Amino acid sequence: MLRTTLLLLELTLASTIHRRGGRLVDETGEPMRLKGVGYMGSEYSCVQHHRVFAGPSDARIIAAWQDWGHNAVRLPLNEDCWLGKNGAPIPAAQYRSSILNFTEMVVRSGMTVVLDLHWTSTDGSLASKQAPMLSADSLVFWKDLASTPQLKSHPQVVFELFNEPFQFSWKFQQRLSPECFVSGSGCQYKGYQQAIDAVRSTGATNLLIIGTDDWTFDLHFVMAHAPVDPLNNSALAWHPYESKDGGGDEGPGCGAWACHAMADAAMAAGWPVILTEFGPKGDSSAPSASYTEGVYSWARASAVDGLFAWAWFPGSGNLKLLDKASDWYGSTPSAWGRSWKGFSFAA
Repeated sequence: MLRTTLLLLELTLASTIHRRGGRLVDETGEPMRLKGVGYMGSEYSCVQHHRVFAGPSDARIIAAWQDWGHNAVRLPLNEDCWLGKNGAPIPAAQYRSSILNFTEMVVRSGMTVVLDLHWTSTDGSLASKQAPMLSADSLVFWKDLASTPQLKSHPQVVFELFNEPFQFSWKFQQRLSPECFVSGSGCQYKGYQQAIDAVRSTGATNLLIIGTDDWTFDLHFVMAHAPVDPLNNSALAWHPYESKDGGGDEGPGCGAWACHAMADAAMAAGWPVILTEFGPKGDSSAPSASYTEGVYSWARASAVDGLFAWAWFPGSGNLKLLDKASDWYGSTPSAWGRSWKGFSFAA
């Protein structure tokens, strides 16, 4: 108990990220912009490999992130592994302690941590993939996590309530209804309002991040059907991958960075916006400069509050920031990684 109290006192001296009006600011009221990375693995390793992280969870990897100019990291979580439900193959205590210990290490370094509920289960089976929306267990997860002393009202811990809402299939997508999205009405899922209420019922004041329909792409949808945060301490997530082709109410796709007007409209309406995932299509050895440089130029000129590149992982194929020959500590970036490492809001 004494150690936890001392830690919380120490962390109150660190940068506090919160919403003021339409921007995210620090404790002095100055805009606080996040350059972050998605550290994939803690959503799936617990069910596929019987461990918590795919890679290391030590001081060296934190130092590597900081060397790349990151001031934040996004950790995807699995609700069943946290709760120990539906046949989760590792003990909940092991999963929780690993997440909490690593979160503590990261925030001690001065970085912000985004805890993202990535994998859920809405049918009682083990959460082993992305589900379309929040589940009943998701509400238990958020109430439990938000009550955890190391995380509750923590000045550097942000809660991303759900990764990517979607409906039915990747290719032949149908829309979530507004009632389902907000309140869980008329569907088998739970809504964002219920998740917000679960967190706030604990007294937690952490910044919340809210996704939107179509794999957290259609910002028009969430602006039209926004849940209410009683503390008004929330921001919108956006996942504008180059592969998004637009259509319907979404407007233009993101090839050659043509979709930025959607985020511009959200910010003009008074919402903080964070790209909690983005990245080029095609092989990571040859990312499209028209897309990546378009994102960077727009980010520098706009009031966007943060960019999180997906993902910190060595391998071939697309969306790998590290080359297949790299170690986990960033020894050999991919071309996508070199592009991202060189980005700065101030450049």
